[in-house]
Amino acid sequence: MSKKLYFDAKGLSLLNYKFEIRDEAGNVCYKAATVTESLTRHNAKLFDAYDNEIIKVSQQKKLTLSAMNFDLLNSAGQIVCEAIQKVKFVTFTYDLKPLDINIAGNFIKMTFDFTRNGQPVAHVRKKFMAWGDCYEVEMEGPSLEVIFLASVLIFQLVLAAQRRRLSAQREEF
Repeated sequence: MSKKLYFDAKGLSLLNYKFEIRDEAGNVCYKAATVTESLTRHNAKLFDAYDNEIIKVSQQKKLTLSAMNFDLLNSAGQIVCEAIQKVKFVTFTYDLKPLDINIAGNFIKMTFDFTRNGQPVAHVRKKFMAWGDCYEVEMEGPSLEVIFLASVLIFQLVLAAQRRRLSAQREEF
């Protein structure tokens, strides 16, 4: 059975976003927030509906030329998986290791497909004509729900970093 969740922006500033994640009936299931420590360090947290932290998305400190890699940490601070980015022109992929999940996405179309062992397991699309950054997450079953939602936070962090870079470039001119 397919399940849908709706990731809606509920507050934002230049650096940080807050989200509510609702089910198809409109009930708040999760909350999330991005946290920018500096212009080069980006993190996010996913909470349950009662504000208990479930997972933290933390940008890795390993320097790469253009990729933004992340660790997904449980509430005890242990790494659940790594999200390793492979950059292409407008598309990108993330490998979630060791979960054997691949994310292929397109930042122009704002769609992202998740596969596991070559089989589709989730699809994320950014909702257009919505205030702020809003996403629809469709998944096959709830077993990896938190991982899929944490991945949406990765997309948001990558987009926010791109926006900041563009803003800084405009200021230089």
